[in-house]
Amino acid sequence: MSDPRKESLVVSNFEMRINTADSKEELEYWSLFCFVFAFTGIIFKYKVCLWTSVVCCVAYLANLKSKDIGARQIVSSVSLSLMGLVMAYFGPNANLFV
Repeated sequence: MSDPRKESLVVSNFEMRINTADSKEELEYWSLFCFVFAFTGIIFKYKVCLWTSVVCCVAYLANLKSKDIGARQIVSSVSLSLMGLVMAYFGPNANLFV
């Protein structure tokens, strides 16, 4: 019996290509969410938004790759999140238990 496969259609070297654009956009979304929730929490004094900003900031740092490190963006997102928490809990007219 002969082989039913066609040798002309056989691909010997197959390279798998990974699309990295989606992961980079996802990182930008985490950073954007961090800034949006931090500003919302600071302006309206919503502690839930500030804690969500911290979680988004940690997710941004956890998904960060070494080649995509932007020190200015990292420092600004972390400092904004932590500054909002400090202002909410220790600022003037802060209610610690609400």
